[in-house]
Amino acid sequence: MKLLRKTIGYQLLLTTLFFVLAGFALFRMINGIENEEVDENLTAMQMNIELQLKKGMTVSDAPPLLILHRLESPLTKESMRIQTVRLPDPIEGDKESYRQLTSRTTINGIPYEIIIRSLLVENRDMVIAISSSIGLVLLLLLAALLLMNYFMSKRLWAPFYHTLGHLKQFRLSGSKQPQPSGTDILEFRELENAITELTNKVRSDYQALKSFTENASHEIQTPLAIILSKLEMLLQSKDLSPEQSKLVQSAYRNARRLSQTNRSMVTLTRIENRQFNQNQSLKVSNILDELLEQLEDFITSKKLTVKKTYAAEAVWHIDPDLAHILLSNLLGNAVRHNIEGGNIQIQLEEHKLQISNSGKTPSLPAEKMFDRFQTGSETGNTGLGLAIVKEIGAVTGMTVNYDYTDNNHILTVLF
Repeated sequence: MKLLRKTIGYQLLLTTLFFVLAGFALFRMINGIENEEVDENLTAMQMNIELQLKKGMTVSDAPPLLILHRLESPLTKESMRIQTVRLPDPIEGDKESYRQLTSRTTINGIPYEIIIRSLLVENRDMVIAISSSIGLVLLLLLAALLLMNYFMSKRLWAPFYHTLGHLKQFRLSGSKQPQPSGTDILEFRELENAITELTNKVRSDYQALKSFTENASHEIQTPLAIILSKLEMLLQSKDLSPEQSKLVQSAYRNARRLSQTNRSMVTLTRIENRQFNQNQSLKVSNILDELLEQLEDFITSKKLTVKKTYAAEAVWHIDPDLAHILLSNLLGNAVRHNIEGGNIQIQLEEHKLQISNSGKTPSLPAEKMFDRFQTGSETGNTGLGLAIVKEIGAVTGMTVNYDYTDNNHILTVLF
């Protein structure tokens, strides 16, 4: 959820709660004031009736608003009580609320019980009307506050979203820097300055790493090529004893493996640093056919059967080097890890490529197949082929999965 929406949500919740409590308190206050006013009127009427009785005037009952009783026995103590009661309405058939004053007093030696009532329906309707009007005003005020806060917050947070948009477009390999928004808010200015310093530092480190990778690759690969060349010349020499020949062959194999590891690590670094960015539209079937032709000698030597099924003309929008690296690793694994006289099946669909090959049960669990330097029992393998495939999938949005079913290694690429 966006910060602005979450802030508005909290404000709406707290403001609504406040207005509900304020409305309830206001209703109780108005209701109390109204009851106090009614009580004063009832007390005034009670005093007026007592005055009339003292003068000997006749006071008639007017039920249910006025009831006058002459008591049989004298009063030991005079009393007056005011309360709210509910009495049945003979017309409507339901009950109505009354404010009732009950007074017991002795006038001219005669004990009386005076009951005076005031109907609360009209008063209550008035209270509800007043409360509803105030509630409507509070509701409109709440809506106005929320709208005002929304637009003000959106305007105040505009520099933040400006900076965030530039950060999303920032690329290490590009030259475009996040541009300041020109805001006068101190916190956002400090954020933009910190981001500018950070991006400059990251780009500088990236360029240094890129230069180091390129120089290291060149400086390491050149001596390795010389070592391999010298070892090949030694292997062709007829003056070597069998023991010396074994030592030279071992040195040659390890030097060659070191050369392959160096090239693979450099490739991984270039992929991680997004140095392959010359995207083109490529037909996957054409690349597969080209690579299979290059591997023809290895396929023939192991007597492998290759079955191709191109159900759709799949197209990748990808750097050509990345496409060749990914597919050559997949096909190379299918040949290298196959058995004598085995088979390779290639199934290509619009959004899926599946390459399966017969082979021995893997010595590693499926979840570790894409880890770096996981070679299992294989010798002469750097353990970086599938790691490179996984990394290419990560930078291009593809999903690469491995499974071993019915004595077949299955690699699936979803794109």
